[in-house]
Amino acid sequence: MTTQAPTTPNVRPAQLSWVAQQLTTSANTLVRGILRAPCHGLLSGTMLLLTFTGRKSGRRFTTPVTYLPVDETLLIFTDRPWAKNLEGGAMVSLRLRGREVPAQATVTADPGAVAQGIATFLGRKGLRNAWQIDLRLDTQRTPTADELRALVERDGRMLIRVTPEAL
Repeated sequence: MTTQAPTTPNVRPAQLSWVAQQLTTSANTLVRGILRAPCHGLLSGTMLLLTFTGRKSGRRFTTPVTYLPVDETLLIFTDRPWAKNLEGGAMVSLRLRGREVPAQATVTADPGAVAQGIATFLGRKGLRNAWQIDLRLDTQRTPTADELRALVERDGRMLIRVTPEAL
């Protein structure tokens, strides 16, 4: 008799299905277009375009991301492998509120730091906006620090701190 491992709710599969990949690509293309257009104000209060250079390929990549301004730094959360290109710090370009802005980006995968950043996001934006950082919460209450840390460890989330040269 075979036994199946219990399923864990809200755990993203390691790879997206082909359909999900196509939908994500289409949505990213649309968001990139809006953020580059004169109508960027529709999204630029919460989203920006992050352009960085691949470590191995040397190619330039641009991805739309949600950000949270904290003092003079922008916080970005992801569980995507592209963030590894920013390990050790990297110069990036931002399309921020309709302008191109050079910036310095650093990434951390430290669960405590990432959990604290998510707590800051939730404290400012509220639980209703957790979806903006691809966070699915099972509860209508604010997660504890331990619950956030476990979520970060489970999903492999990273925190990117971006410091624009000038705003």
